[in-house]
Amino acid sequence: MRKILLVSVLFVLILIIAGCNNKNVTISVDEEMSRIKHLIPFEYNADIVLPAASKGFSVVYIVDGTISEDNIIEYDLSTINKEVFIEFTVSSKDSAVDSNILISQTISNQQYDILFEELVSDISSQIPSYISSNTSLPLVNNEFIHVDFNTDCTEIVRNRIVYSAPSETLQCNLNVIGNFKNHYVEEKIPFKMTAIDDLPKIPTIYITTEDNAEIVTKEYYIPGSVTLVIEGESEYSEILDAEMKIKLRGNSTLNMPKKPYKIKFSDEQALLSDYAEKKWVLLANHVDQTLLRDYLAFSMSSKIDIGFSPSFTFVDVFINGVYQGNYLLTDQVEVSVNRVNIEEKVSDVNTGYLVEYDIGLYREGLENTDENFFLIDEIPFVIKSPDFEDDHYVEEQKEYIEDYFNIVLDTLKNKEDYSSLIDESTFIDWFIVNEVFKNVDSGYSSVYFHKDKDGLLKMGPVWDFDISSGVPGYVSEDLRGPVGWWTPREDKNIFFYYLMQYPSFQENLKARWNEVYEDSIIVVLDEIISVSDEITQSRYNNFELWDIIGKEEDWYTSPEVYALKTYDEQLWFLYDYLKIRIEWLNTEINNFS
Repeated sequence: MRKILLVSVLFVLILIIAGCNNKNVTISVDEEMSRIKHLIPFEYNADIVLPAASKGFSVVYIVDGTISEDNIIEYDLSTINKEVFIEFTVSSKDSAVDSNILISQTISNQQYDILFEELVSDISSQIPSYISSNTSLPLVNNEFIHVDFNTDCTEIVRNRIVYSAPSETLQCNLNVIGNFKNHYVEEKIPFKMTAIDDLPKIPTIYITTEDNAEIVTKEYYIPGSVTLVIEGESEYSEILDAEMKIKLRGNSTLNMPKKPYKIKFSDEQALLSDYAEKKWVLLANHVDQTLLRDYLAFSMSSKIDIGFSPSFTFVDVFINGVYQGNYLLTDQVEVSVNRVNIEEKVSDVNTGYLVEYDIGLYREGLENTDENFFLIDEIPFVIKSPDFEDDHYVEEQKEYIEDYFNIVLDTLKNKEDYSSLIDESTFIDWFIVNEVFKNVDSGYSSVYFHKDKDGLLKMGPVWDFDISSGVPGYVSEDLRGPVGWWTPREDKNIFFYYLMQYPSFQENLKARWNEVYEDSIIVVLDEIISVSDEITQSRYNNFELWDIIGKEEDWYTSPEVYALKTYDEQLWFLYDYLKIRIEWLNTEINNFS
């Protein structure tokens, strides 16, 4: 009986299974469309075959406007990020449905290798076969490939190959490492690093004093001669044994190990310039461990087109056959047709005046100075011209210019109209240069004014930027940093303290800033790099002689600067400082209402 029951159950199960297998299972066109659409990838990196239709359906594909015959989409090695638009129709005997999809060709390893080879070729074309300075690497902006660089002979700092000053020309390789989704490829680009002695040379000034006498004071000149040697092509002429006198110059810089000098030729000389003058200055820039700050400030002044901007040419200097280092050859700040071009050597009170705002006189003791000066608000103003030792000088000239400055300052204090007293445009231009560099001296000394006969009071020339842009350690950290106003503080330059309270001055400053921003201000950042490269050999030899980078604390060096132990670190400190400074000023000035 149990066996009969078991057989009956099995028989029923077999009938049920057989019934299920014979049942007709149908799907709709929409469901078939959904199935096909889900089988098409959104990205592909090899040939793909578009899905076929299920039994009872048909599908027709149109790829980028063309009916597909074989339903194959080939991977194209010649294109990157190619997009393919697919339209397709799914049909049954009763109905049809249309749809479309956009798919993207992604980069394959094979295509990546081709792309990397092209990239390396492009990079190689931009790397000089001989490197004679720090050299910028190309910026690789490729969405597929991440590129890293290293070399087998030097460092790469901020995407620049660092010139390491080898004693002999050095064979090197730039390693280019590409990474695509952890697929790494590496190529070597050979280059040579030029020996330090074979680098391009800047002009050299050879000074010979009579009987090889030492230059030890700024009180009197030592006679001698100057020879100027220029290697390579130049628009300027060399000079051979030109008779001159030389002495020390400067105030605080006078006490530094590397001395600044003033040269006075017997006859006017065009010393790397388009004009001839008797007096020229050699700035030592000892405290500036980039050597660039004065150069860059003078360059900005020239671009802004301040009436007289000091010349600026780097030279190597030898005295009595002994190398002294890298110097900046520039003008003497004085009255002349080629410099501060105002009237002089007349006895009238209404004549030209060159005046220096110089609180530094207090350091010497006002009772001890030989300068011809007057005080306004306890600020010493030194009359540089008319020269009170000149035969044309009369005491009434001092009274006239002192009264004029008093009137100017009283007018500013009372917020009255100053348009008949000062040339505002020159004040604005001078202010821009000094404030960009956050020049510590802009309210202390080397602050020049000039006034021509029947003219308004003007500011300029700019001068003395070696202790600027983060250098002065005697200034508190919060004040010496790249943000914050400096010149118009009440305890700094009293003229700009009052001028900045005039909405019209702020408005005109804003207009001028925006006028010169692109061509004269922001370009200083690129100039930092290019000029440092141009003086590679000279600055290397300078710091071999004056081994102060990261070691010199005695000459106003801030802790931030002292912490930097290489020239490149000093250079990038200056770059970053001025970049932040310019951005801050740009925001503040353009926020003037």
